[in-house]
Amino acid sequence: MGRKSIYESYMRIQLEAIVISVLSLTMTICCVLLCYKQFNEKTSVTYIHNHGVTLQVFDDTKNQKALLE
Repeated sequence: MGRKSIYESYMRIQLEAIVISVLSLTMTICCVLLCYKQFNEKTSVTYIHNHGVTLQVFDDTKNQKALLE
């Protein structure tokens, strides 16, 4: 077996660095999107407008499970 050249070793290290960087970036983007989705769900507010009156509507469907049990 011959020894690898310095260039081959350099290219292997660069490839590993690129793969790790791409995986890290992908995971970061996925985490940010997931957190943004959850943030929007938890902070969404709905309003009903009727004859000049505005009412805020809260989502109680998550609490209904606990009340029924």
